[in-house]
Amino acid sequence: MGIRFTGILKCAGVSAFLTALFIFVIALLSCFTGASETTLTIAVYASVIISVFAGAFACVKAAGGKALLHALFLTALYYALLAAATFAINGSLVPNSHFFTMTAGIFAAGILGAVLGK
Repeated sequence: MGIRFTGILKCAGVSAFLTALFIFVIALLSCFTGASETTLTIAVYASVIISVFAGAFACVKAAGGKALLHALFLTALYYALLAAATFAINGSLVPNSHFFTMTAGIFAAGILGAVLGK
């Protein structure tokens, strides 16, 4: 059984859609509530982690075999999309603590999705 790249792309799309949906809700909360910046930052981290976990879990379920490889491809694709979006918005990628925290969270969520999805 080989790698199903179409499934990986579909699940990455689902992850990206979920992230966009969560970020939209977080943006609404930031506009209409008195939520602190720390709370909103944690919510963003959580939304990305939940989205990657859900995408990796779905990808592994659909793929059947080679679960970890499928989840890692999905995670790497999601990470590349997020890095490209960050670069497009900010004009650069700044390797600071938020960058490394997000990187670790994305890959941990992808691996956890693979393990629990299998």
